[in-house]
Amino acid sequence: MRLTRSEAKAANRRALLDAARILVTQDGGSVSVDAIAEAADLTSGAIYSIFGSKNDLLVALITENMARIDEFLEPIDDPALTVEQAIDAYLDAWLASYYADTVAQNTFALQVVLAAAEDEGLTRKLTSATTAEVSAIARLFVDRVAPGTDDRCTPEQARDIALAIQAVLSGFTLRESFTPDQTVDLVRRTCRAIAGIGTPA
Repeated sequence: MRLTRSEAKAANRRALLDAARILVTQDGGSVSVDAIAEAADLTSGAIYSIFGSKNDLLVALITENMARIDEFLEPIDDPALTVEQAIDAYLDAWLASYYADTVAQNTFALQVVLAAAEDEGLTRKLTSATTAEVSAIARLFVDRVAPGTDDRCTPEQARDIALAIQAVLSGFTLRESFTPDQTVDLVRRTCRAIAGIGTPA
């Protein structure tokens, strides 16, 4: 059956995303637009018409990686959770998503970060994507009871918590690429300790 225009565009988009993930993982962020298009059995013009640029294609893949965690977040919907309990539930979701990914997918993300170190335009786009991720994480902690108090976590405190957790988990991902089988318990205890940021001074 012949695909509609929108179905064909969606199929082409998926083919480009899959091809880019494989090639960037294998060859790094310098892989050419032509190579990605050829691997997807499309022309380079498809990348520009669907994504706008190779950088936008890479950011779309990073954003897709971030979105994978959403399916694991249901336990955090409970409004009775404290900040510390919500952090623990978020970490459970993150770890479930992380280990559901392949090593290649994590290597892809690292390759994009390395490419951004040499490309200011890509850095700006990744910064925007990760800022949105921090905001999404922070919303999980707002108005929850902080450790050892009856006070509620403010949006500002929640953002500090989200930034700190993101830093810890980014470091975990980086080290896991070179030193597999790290102690997850240490990461868990560190993230739980971050709950103290939500305690008013």
